[in-house]
Amino acid sequence: MNINKHATRRLCLELRTYALKPSHFGKYIQLSNEKFHLRTSHSKLNGFWIHDLGGLNAVTHLWEYKDLDDRAKVRANLAGDPTWISDYVQHLLPMLDSQINSIVTQPDWSKDLINPSDSDTNIYMMDEIEFESEVELEESVRSASHNKVGHLVNLLINDIGVKNKATLIWQFANLDSTRGLSYPKNQLVRNTNSVVMLPAPWSPMK
Repeated sequence: MNINKHATRRLCLELRTYALKPSHFGKYIQLSNEKFHLRTSHSKLNGFWIHDLGGLNAVTHLWEYKDLDDRAKVRANLAGDPTWISDYVQHLLPMLDSQINSIVTQPDWSKDLINPSDSDTNIYMMDEIEFESEVELEESVRSASHNKVGHLVNLLINDIGVKNKATLIWQFANLDSTRGLSYPKNQLVRNTNSVVMLPAPWSPMK
């Protein structure tokens, strides 16, 4: 299965990770808690997480657009929103250490797996997997999705950004349950990285 050919493009999803200067992280969380509604008034936020283990002073958020043209319009509107610029962006910029974004898609065959849990749990883990080349992900993901203590929330395949990369976001009942999650070994896997995350107070996925 070619993951690019089987990725639906009806939605444009953007995954963004910001690393903050450690001395500013608390101020960033306070600023976002008070002012992030200025951003979500422009487009749909699917999730916003604060890194807790495997990486500190960083956040990851997932945005939804109709397509890249819709994203461009939203970005233009943001640039022309004086309140957003003065009340948020101008305070944010001195706090930032780095920004990484990518446009991602969800494979058609993963739709039955992407079903956020209705439980009260709020522990998440983001697994980033890079491959040497385009490979079949279905077997690995479906095998891992049967994990009895974790619930797969999102399976995202890079379309623009680091090539041959998959990002899986899991939901767990508690922190200890995040340990030991593994995938079938594949000689084409180049790199893996896991980060335990907590949803931000303003995240729609809590």
